[in-house]
Amino acid sequence: MRSTTRLSERSFTLGLWLVALAFAGFLVGLGSLVVGDLPQVEHRYTLDQFLDRGQTDATAAALK
Repeated sequence: MRSTTRLSERSFTLGLWLVALAFAGFLVGLGSLVVGDLPQVEHRYTLDQFLDRGQTDATAAALK
């Protein structure tokens, strides 16, 4: 026996697939925007940024 679906059910299923594909495209586009902006957000820290220059110079002068 062949399983047939009504036209309204088939069109509803097709509509759901189209919505799912549109949403997937939106998510892919949003992900590429986020990944593309990562170099602008990144900030590299160096050891000098964590050191207090006044304290370091005073300690170096005291050791000499």
